[in-house]
Amino acid sequence: MKTRQKVMLGLAMVLLLLGFLGETDAGQRWFAGPAKPNETHFEADDRAMGAGLAPVVYLIAPGVLLAIIGVVDAAIYRARKSRQNRLG
Repeated sequence: MKTRQKVMLGLAMVLLLLGFLGETDAGQRWFAGPAKPNETHFEADDRAMGAGLAPVVYLIAPGVLLAIIGVVDAAIYRARKSRQNRLG
């Protein structure tokens, strides 16, 4: 496995781990932040919805994409390498 693939898969694992930690109760409190004293129901709902989507949008989705790209890159590399070994 090449260094490029190791970096992609390692970064994907870190992003996925942080994303799943962000979905826990403590992570949601951290993303939502403290409630404002005169916050309306709609503002609180927007804040909670943003805290729920933030780990998915900023951590889990890029982590999944990086993992897919890393696995496809490794598969292409192995296929090319095995073809070269058979021909040469």
